[in-house]
Amino acid sequence: MTFVLRDSNKTTLVNNFVDSQQLKLFRNDHTPDPATDTLGDYTEANFSGYSSEAIGFSGSEIEGNKAVRVSGAVAFTHNGGGVSNDIYGWYLVRTTGTDLVRCAHRFSDAPRAMDGIEDCIKLQLTATGADYASQESGEQLFDGQMEEEFDNFWPSLLYVRLYKNDYTPTGAMNISSFTQANFSGYASESFTRPSGSLSGGQVTAQSPVLAFTLSSSTAQTIYGYYLTNSTGVTLYGAEKFASPITLSDPGDFISFRLTLKVRTAYT
Repeated sequence: MTFVLRDSNKTTLVNNFVDSQQLKLFRNDHTPDPATDTLGDYTEANFSGYSSEAIGFSGSEIEGNKAVRVSGAVAFTHNGGGVSNDIYGWYLVRTTGTDLVRCAHRFSDAPRAMDGIEDCIKLQLTATGADYASQESGEQLFDGQMEEEFDNFWPSLLYVRLYKNDYTPTGAMNISSFTQANFSGYASESFTRPSGSLSGGQVTAQSPVLAFTLSSSTAQTIYGYYLTNSTGVTLYGAEKFASPITLSDPGDFISFRLTLKVRTAYT
């Protein structure tokens, strides 16, 4: 099966990257490149009546495997003055700390002429923080921004715990959904958050090999694992094994590596 993020964690993920942003239009003939672009790659619009917009988003809602926040509608309108532009797309700039391009989009029908009164470009963005099972389309955060979100989202130290009740994780799960294993020799395993690598619009990182070994002949059946903080109070997510695993003899063990991910998008 697939690792499932708790709904509240999807909400945290999308909330982390939507605040303090300015929406701008660009007028140079440029195709955004998340791997290499900087603020200098964009020439901001300056047609008569133009100004960038501080963009706000609605509260987060869970839709299937993702958390969603929708921006207010934004209209960029020419006021009839003498300055015209051809507009190729939009870009988002973080306005806290060092200004950074968070994300950008080139219009499929670029360029759009803004040269007369009431010429208008209307935009409304949707930000998503996706579960592992959800393949998000749309404009991904730029590479450096995605890696920053990965570090902001996953804590520096994570604990993996096995569970012995027959439970299939859902976004609505909580700590009480799981009965932790208690076979002889069992203890939760911890690992330090590894560095993530970006590929295909998401950041991923693998844990070291985690091993849990039975030290007696008292059998126990294990259905999966869940991921928490050090105290076991904060739940991040869980995965049910494809089939239950029964440990019955001393030395029987379960070992695996888990993959941490962050996937975000704007549409």
